[in-house]
Amino acid sequence: MGRANQKPRKGKPQHLPKGGTKPELAHDGRRDRSAILDVMGLGNLSGGAKSVIFTGSVILMIVAIVALVIWTAFG
Repeated sequence: MGRANQKPRKGKPQHLPKGGTKPELAHDGRRDRSAILDVMGLGNLSGGAKSVIFTGSVILMIVAIVALVIWTAFG
């Protein structure tokens, strides 16, 4: 066995799911979304700030589409 002053063994290694299974695909999706947000500079923002940015972007897109429709209808 070991000596009394040795470091204790670490726990069991973390199990990795098989490739192509639902847990593995979910983990890949989270990792991909995190990488995209990091590239865009939003990686360290809180969830609330991300929600505000997303909501503002959606509203801006809706306003742009409505403006385009009005412009083509009356232009």
